[in-house]
Amino acid sequence: FGYAALGRSQLFDFSSGNQQNSFIENKGQLVGRGGKERPDVLFQLAQQSVFLRKTGISYVFSDQSQVQSRINTKVKKNLDVDDIYSEMNEMKAQAELWKHSKTRVHQVDMNFLNANEDPTIGKLGKSIGYTNYYYPHCTEGILKVGEYQTIQYHSVYDGIDLVFLSPCANGLKYDLIVRPFADPNQIQLEWRGADSAFVTDNGELIIENQILAIHESIPKVYQIIQNDTIYINAAYHLETSKKGSTIVSFELSEYNPNFSLIIDPWVTNFGGD
Repeated sequence: FGYAALGRSQLFDFSSGNQQNSFIENKGQLVGRGGKERPDVLFQLAQQSVFLRKTGISYVFSDQSQVQSRINTKVKKNLDVDDIYSEMNEMKAQAELWKHSKTRVHQVDMNFLNANEDPTIGKLGKSIGYTNYYYPHCTEGILKVGEYQTIQYHSVYDGIDLVFLSPCANGLKYDLIVRPFADPNQIQLEWRGADSAFVTDNGELIIENQILAIHESIPKVYQIIQNDTIYINAAYHLETSKKGSTIVSFELSEYNPNFSLIIDPWVTNFGGD
């Protein structure tokens, strides 16, 4: 299980105005390792191997940058900088070393457990520009693919919406909006593919894998009542499923069910290449 069509040899045609920190809509340019299209993948974070699916998020990690760094160090150590052909020799040396190098790839999925499998999707803040993709599976091109600043999943759970906000480098912000009288205990986030998952002494959620760790800050939970912001105490609760995955939910202090409740985590330190 994974995503192809992400290699360096692929062709892109960028129009002016594209935004780096955005969600790129999947219109067929993303395929699985077997070459099949992935209609369940709705968006990709720009310049990140992070994918929003109908029922969750997938993080694909790679140590390609670390391998490249080791190759660069080795090449420069043995390169004669006074040689007029040094640049050409460097390219040849790098190409040769890449032939004998291996990169690791690791995927971690966060699934919305027992959620609506077909939520209504809203797209806000469309960029001025667009991107055309030309891949082996779509040689005629997938054209005018848009990017957005905000993605909404309406009724991902009964009475609960999910909003992904404008991403930044190595960060993903999302809000779970619990409408009045909806039950926040419906929210169960299943992490699969992680080597370990735990909560630190300061309440941060850590999802570890062999390449990199995902950090979720202590969720900021609040209500807006008569123009006042009322903060609610919150903590992560972890359970291990029979299949070995980690199920994360939220422990909340008392709040006023007559008003919407916003659960606001912040995901950082994900990435890879």
